[in-house]
Amino acid sequence: MSELALQQYLDFAYIAAVVLFILSLRFLSSPTTARMGVLAGEIGAALAVVATLFNPEVAQYKWVLIPLIIGAGVGIPLGMVHMTAVPQRTALSHAFGALSAAMIGIAEYYVGTRSVTRFQMGEIALEVIIGSLTSPAA
Repeated sequence: MSELALQQYLDFAYIAAVVLFILSLRFLSSPTTARMGVLAGEIGAALAVVATLFNPEVAQYKWVLIPLIIGAGVGIPLGMVHMTAVPQRTALSHAFGALSAAMIGIAEYYVGTRSVTRFQMGEIALEVIIGSLTSPAA
């Protein structure tokens, strides 16, 4: 398989994962379709992880697998939360998602400072600012 064909398959997998995430949010808005929403989100996440593992730009798999293991170690106990604590658990998950967005923006700044355009710098700045404002450390 050529590198171009592989990249096209990876792009399609990422687009399919995004569509599944959007459908997941749509299905989670109703109690009757919530199970289907969770399933769509799970399939989307698995598709994104598998596509990332097949990406030739990933030089070392440990930077994908170590966070995956840590995330599973934290996520499995959080999945067993009583129904009365779901709003707090959801708020905590969103806060840590925002924190990770801020950290990714900071890392992107340090990795790509030589070739960053003004637009990209603005995008990174917004990512860090918004992530920082909504993270648990704020």
